[in-house]
Amino acid sequence: MKTATKGLSIHARKGYYAPLDGKLAKPRKPGENDPAIQQALDSPFELDVVPIRMTAYAFDEALLGKLNCLVSADIDIRGFAFEESEGRSSDALEFLLVVAHRETGEFFQYNQKIEMKLLPKTREKLEQTWFSMSRDFELAPGGYQSKLVVRDKNSGRVGTVIHEFDVPDPAEFRASTLNLSDVLEVKSEAGSGPPRPAYLARREFASGATLYAQFSVYGAEKEKGSAMPRVSASYDIMDADGVPRARTNPTVINPTSLGKLSRLVGTVLEGYEPGAYEFVLNIKDEVTGKSLQVREPFAVVPPPAASTAAPAAATAPGQATP
Repeated sequence: MKTATKGLSIHARKGYYAPLDGKLAKPRKPGENDPAIQQALDSPFELDVVPIRMTAYAFDEALLGKLNCLVSADIDIRGFAFEESEGRSSDALEFLLVVAHRETGEFFQYNQKIEMKLLPKTREKLEQTWFSMSRDFELAPGGYQSKLVVRDKNSGRVGTVIHEFDVPDPAEFRASTLNLSDVLEVKSEAGSGPPRPAYLARREFASGATLYAQFSVYGAEKEKGSAMPRVSASYDIMDADGVPRARTNPTVINPTSLGKLSRLVGTVLEGYEPGAYEFVLNIKDEVTGKSLQVREPFAVVPPPAASTAAPAAATAPGQATP
């Protein structure tokens, strides 16, 4: 597996169990082979010894009425018990991620161990941006609870975070989860395709940074003549008092040759005072007149004292590396 950043060595072992025919996976209970991990998983409370933030994204339809979803998390490694040797900081990050359907009990599990041998610059960057990881799933509609258990191997300290999210009906007129980001992913070695915003768990962006917003639209009606959807979109950025700081007029999203609808916009947060804001996305199906609104809260924070490079990201097997 290739690393996303020089000085970071990732060794992954597969630990993913998918239920069959709507039944619970039976190979083993999540985390049961490790008492410390199992205790943290069973606890109804979050453990903030290792700070973690997590979010989930829902995208297009996969097979059998399920949606492609992504669970993304950031892990604060500043408190890790790194050992110094030969100019590198060494430790291992162990994690267990479980995503469970609240109504059926169906769950998906993934675990991984990441060996870190960090150069000083890499460690400094990760301490500022946190360590990012993500895992993709194919999920049926409904409500879900995801729980991430993280352990610093050197110290044995364990942290957990719980995130509730919903997966919509793929047949609905809907939008993907809005991706807000200030980081552009690096192109692949082949260099194909333009840079795209990285999927982040955080919703804090520095004043003066460029904020990217990316989304797709699904389930729109097609025009009789062109056999293509006709959907318009606009957005507002509102401050905590409901005053618009940025506003755009509705424009039609140009579909691809296959009728897919997606858009990427960007705005510079120049002059934005630190505080709470909301990105409000307005979408309208011009054929049927149906409309929907997507609201995503975020915060503006003071810019860092010194500029840093884009955050390193650890990706699970099968997940594209930025």
